Amino acid sequence: MRESGHLHRPRGLFCNIGNCSSCLMVVNGEPNVRVCVERLAEGMVVETRRGRVNSSDTY
Repeated sequence: MRESGHLHRPRGLFCNIGNCSSCLMVVNGEPNVRVCVERLAEGMVVETRRGRVNSSDTY
């Protein structure tokens, strides 16, 4: 999902209840979605975030 800031190693889920930011990804072009609590839907496009993402950014 995410990468560590310094060594760019993969990270997994931390809390798995939507309280932290380790699961933030881009879903259907919308940044900063907590995928650990997001309901899946057929055809959903989920992408890894790269670096800091602002809510006004578009993909």
